[in-house]
Amino acid sequence: MSQAVLTRPRASAVERLAGYGALAGLAGGVGMALWQMIESAATSNGFWTPLNLCMASFVWRGQASMIEREMERVFLAAAKEVALARDQIRRADDALWNLEQTRWLRSNGKDHSPQP
Repeated sequence: MSQAVLTRPRASAVERLAGYGALAGLAGGVGMALWQMIESAATSNGFWTPLNLCMASFVWRGQASMIEREMERVFLAAAKEVALARDQIRRADDALWNLEQTRWLRSNGKDHSPQP
């Protein structure tokens, strides 16, 4: 007869991992919500606007369209500014690339363009 003692494991790795995942998800969700609220307050939309928008879309359906239009106007304006900045950076990068190519060609004697 065996003298081995059969014991039940305290917690499996999967259960522990699921608990850590739930805590990480909760912390991430709170962090993202806080970030959106700070960003909303910084753009003069009000600190609680993201929460109001969420509640309006689920509970108070009449207010949802008004809040969505206001937020869309703000985000579209920001998207246009980002697109303009991206285009300016791309043009500056193209100009620098062309300048570097011209310098390289001239230094290697391969440039056949008229010299100024």
